[in-house]
Amino acid sequence: MKRRNEFKRAVNEAEKNNETTKGVKISKHKCAICGRTELDDPDLEFRFCSKCNGNYEYCNEHLFSHRHKE
Repeated sequence: MKRRNEFKRAVNEAEKNNETTKGVKISKHKCAICGRTELDDPDLEFRFCSKCNGNYEYCNEHLFSHRHKE
């Protein structure tokens, strides 16, 4: 618990000191096809494709309709 709290404090302090992210929200998820993020639509769900070779994330609209990356 102590290490987790120290880590969270360090992350929060780093975000406060970072001039590039002040006032700008950074997305955690982005569709590899359309580029939409959870900031565009909070109801979107994102998944990784287990058949694609790499770290590709897709929105629920493109998860089953994309071509697999090899």
